[in-house]
Amino acid sequence: MKKFLSLVLALTMALSLVTVSAGATDFDDDGDITYQEAVTVIAGMGIVDGYSDGTFGPDEALTRGAAAKIICNLILGPTTADALSASSAPFVDVPTTNTFAGYITYCSQQGIISGYADGTFRPTDTLSGNAFMKMLLGALGYDSDKEGYTGANWTVNVIKQAVGIELNDGNDDFVGSQAVTRQEACLYAFNTLKATMVEYSDNSTVTVGDITISSQGDYSDVTNGTSSDGNIEDDGLMQFAERYFRDLEAEDDTDDFGRPATTWTYDGDELGTYANDADATYVVGDTEDTLGTLVTDDACLDYSASDVLSDADVYYNGEDLGTYSSNRGNHLAGKGDIIEAYENDDNEVDTIVIRSYTYAKIDTVDEDLSSTHENNGASVALELVDIDDGSLGTWYDDYDDSDEVLTGYNSDYTEGTVLAVAISAADSDVILDSYIMESVTGTPSAARAVDYSTNNDDQVAEGTITIDGTRYEYAGQMTGLEDDENVDFDEEYTIYLTAEGYVLAVDGDASASLDDVYYVAGAYGERSAGRLTYYIETVAVQDGTYAVLELDSTDISTFGLTSSSYDYNNSGEGLCLLDEDDDEYSVVKALTDDATVGSYTVAVATYSDGDGDGLTQPVERDSTTIRLDNSDKDRLYLADDTFFIGVEGVTGGSEDLDNLDITTATGVMTMDPDKSSYLSVYVIYDDDQDAKFVVYAAAVLSGAVNIGDVVYLTDESNTATSDGYLVDLYLMDGMELVEDATVDQETSQGFYDHEINEDGVYELTSSSYELAGEVGDEDGYAENVIFTSVRSNRVTGATSDDSIEFVAVSFADAVVIDTRSTSDKNNSLYSGDIESASALSSAINRGTVTADVFVEDGEIVFVAVKSSARDTSIDDGDEYGDLDHIALSATTGYIGVYLDGNAEENTDYEVTLSILRDNGYVDIGTFTVTVSAGSNFGRTDISDNLIAGNNYQITCGDETFTIVYTGAST
Repeated sequence: MKKFLSLVLALTMALSLVTVSAGATDFDDDGDITYQEAVTVIAGMGIVDGYSDGTFGPDEALTRGAAAKIICNLILGPTTADALSASSAPFVDVPTTNTFAGYITYCSQQGIISGYADGTFRPTDTLSGNAFMKMLLGALGYDSDKEGYTGANWTVNVIKQAVGIELNDGNDDFVGSQAVTRQEACLYAFNTLKATMVEYSDNSTVTVGDITISSQGDYSDVTNGTSSDGNIEDDGLMQFAERYFRDLEAEDDTDDFGRPATTWTYDGDELGTYANDADATYVVGDTEDTLGTLVTDDACLDYSASDVLSDADVYYNGEDLGTYSSNRGNHLAGKGDIIEAYENDDNEVDTIVIRSYTYAKIDTVDEDLSSTHENNGASVALELVDIDDGSLGTWYDDYDDSDEVLTGYNSDYTEGTVLAVAISAADSDVILDSYIMESVTGTPSAARAVDYSTNNDDQVAEGTITIDGTRYEYAGQMTGLEDDENVDFDEEYTIYLTAEGYVLAVDGDASASLDDVYYVAGAYGERSAGRLTYYIETVAVQDGTYAVLELDSTDISTFGLTSSSYDYNNSGEGLCLLDEDDDEYSVVKALTDDATVGSYTVAVATYSDGDGDGLTQPVERDSTTIRLDNSDKDRLYLADDTFFIGVEGVTGGSEDLDNLDITTATGVMTMDPDKSSYLSVYVIYDDDQDAKFVVYAAAVLSGAVNIGDVVYLTDESNTATSDGYLVDLYLMDGMELVEDATVDQETSQGFYDHEINEDGVYELTSSSYELAGEVGDEDGYAENVIFTSVRSNRVTGATSDDSIEFVAVSFADAVVIDTRSTSDKNNSLYSGDIESASALSSAINRGTVTADVFVEDGEIVFVAVKSSARDTSIDDGDEYGDLDHIALSATTGYIGVYLDGNAEENTDYEVTLSILRDNGYVDIGTFTVTVSAGSNFGRTDISDNLIAGNNYQITCGDETFTIVYTGAST
């Protein structure tokens, strides 16, 4: 009984700790618990309880009153012990109302504890480490008198013995004179569970006269021949837990990192798996070291080659990489990673584990979870992001599927908390471990630029930063700065440190700023007063500002210059990240395809003769994407705030200074790669693939056209005003009729592209939206389409030259207008107004209808009826139309032949073209213009035969027409 009480006292005075059957992760202050394994096991055994507020208080001192409660819980059980009460005060300082009065009374009556000579118990007093270790040694069987645990030097003997059997294992800072904390009590009690019990032999009593002398032999380990042997150690000896806690078992296992580990179970319930202590540990100091160097070099793990098994298992963040011999020459670990060696019973290394951590920030903490998640044990969801706020995924505080758990989670994991996380190399969705990183904020006084490893381009090899006089080295997994990038000494940064003191992340505004990104068109040098100065011609990406900047002479080779050859050169044309110092600019780096600038990425689609034009398709006003050619990123999204810069005058060869024309736009800047010359495109985009900045650079930029640019003139624009010509027109975007619109030229009925100038005048150009072939799902227009049949609001027909064919194309929702003259209507088989789909169907059923149409998404959305089949029964004295007049467009180069009625059949008219020379008009060719049957006009394009600025005359029969041809660009 005395030995049992000694055992109880030793164990219980350690604890007052956790909730019955609860693991340590249930404590709100779990992040403050250093000895997780010890607390988890002791708590899981149901020995202790925590505080009502859900905390454990790991660093609070253990009190005498709390110890009395634990003793009672162990002897009587929590339910019976909870019913204890005191009818009278057991000690003068323990009234009956004291929380621990019942426990103290019981223990005092049983002789387990006693008070002081002055009649006090001092329930709030603490226990020293020395006193606690003495109790634990007694529990293990050590005799206090025999071992010298009494007298003046008792503390020396206690600590010598306790440390000798590793009761303090895990606490390298043990100081026996200091008060025991609650988690230290757990640790020492946990080590006692694993310690071997002792017993003494050869006890004898010798009586000499009136004196009796007791003799006791030396102690020895207690043997274990029962079924409990192996529960803790399979060594034939009796560990403490194998005698008193037979339901506690320690099983050899492997943790998620690949480390040899122990899985603890109690009464069939798994308490947790914890890695064994490594036999050797080293924090990697050089990313360029091979595995062999890390294991055998005397500055690292310092093993002799013969002490390392060739088939030793090698793990990197849980991934089995194979044997040591197959990995000896590989570069596996980065600076700041932890490499651990585990030995077998013959002291040979048979397992090598590398642990590597990276940066993650808790972006959101969501406690409003679905019932599915809650049923799986989760109460909190945490989304993690990287240094650029890109999502890493969502994990939970707990989950039936352990792969979903943010291992290491505790209540200190709040929104904005920055973590070091070990992500499984075998499964990137699994986090093996995490902890909160320490941070340092300040303006750097010194720094060394980032230099990535030549052997592992995913690892940083060199780089340092000094803040507040302390120099920190960049970890191999450091993030926040790119290769060759350095900090700005005028800016403030926050650095995040691993537990080993390496910088895992650099967070600061100037790591790479878009303010420092420029489009550089070219460079040149100027010599003045014997001094050669170099310059670059730039456009700032942030706002499109043009500037010529002085270039640091050390960077002239980037742009093809030398000290002897410094004429304007654009061989280095493109985006650059520049750094300014005293009005002189140096190149931090050229921004090639897939380069990064802070949280942004760069896509570069350069012109390549015969192999791409920057874009694979035009960017139009309603485009939601930009599609790139010759880039790893073939598609990016456009947004309302996408900023566009057009740089025109870049020819792909050398050009003169100040030859650039800069335009900017927000939202969209249309661009047609087929009409632009030497087009290159540069896009800066974010993690959502949204384009933030777009730079077009070309010798000639030509905007793309879309439906918003197209208008239809319902008649000839021949009514002149002081600003232009009046005409009614339809906008194809929205089908809006604009009456008496002012256009900039006299021209014929039909489709045109347009822009509206500052005076509200429609500036017309020949439309590039003409259809071709059989109409499918595309957009565009067709003129002089002869519809021959209709069924269910779907028409079939073709243009007069058969270049565009319509086969059962719907016009059910089309806007239909009738541009026929009154006489044409009266002479037609359908004399009524054709201004609806039903009327158009009726007209086609009576005979052919000729019309100009616009198609959107493969359906006809606009129809302008120009003529319909003539009623041959009507005798108007001139049965069919005769030549009325001819015309030649000054901008489009079309010849038009116009009749005073409809043609009976397809009729060809020969039109002669002449150019004005010094001796008058000289014929340069004759062209055939066909007027289709049922139509009153025809036209043909002769623009290839015209030169802007010349006077031309056309002649057909007795009709002539004279113009000055300006060309489509005006």
